Amino acid sequence: FRDVCYISILFVIPFCRYWRLFSSNVLDRRWLSSVDMISQYADRFFFYKNLKKGILALWHPNLTGGFPLFANVQDGLFYPFNLIDFLTMKKGILVFGHINAIQAIHYAMAGIFMYLCVRAFKLSQFASFVAGLSYMLCGFFWAHLNHIEIVVPASYLPLIFMQIYLSFEKKSVGHAVFAGFVLG
Repeated sequence: FRDVCYISILFVIPFCRYWRLFSSNVLDRRWLSSVDMISQYADRFFFYKNLKKGILALWHPNLTGGFPLFANVQDGLFYPFNLIDFLTMKKGILVFGHINAIQAIHYAMAGIFMYLCVRAFKLSQFASFVAGLSYMLCGFFWAHLNHIEIVVPASYLPLIFMQIYLSFEKKSVGHAVFAGFVLG
């Protein structure tokens, strides 16, 4: 039961920290924005708009005389969380707030994955909670607040380390394969 409580707390904390992103009052609402995020929004909009028409746009003709859109790793066009944008597009318009929600979700994932990783090392629930909280709120994550392309992979690191550890601990190829799957 305590595991569920600690994981729930780790999930809620980023949303409390980012409460202004989800405020129903438009005057209170704030957006995470940077050149990278605005660029990703424009790229995703172009890609998903064409995908809705049945066109797999690998090339963006309107960027600097043409740009290999599909080769831009930062956009993560087929990353499952980003596909939510594609599924929720309304009349060809992306919801910019989804990028903010994805950011908050990855902060929560970072804390939860660290909690699970430390639990796999057989430390106490409280020690795991402190580790998850520390990782989620560390300076690295807050320094890269507007760099979602850095926060996303960093949130998966504890999960990868946990799977590698479990593959050696349990002599399991399945854990090693899962770590490789998460790595990409």
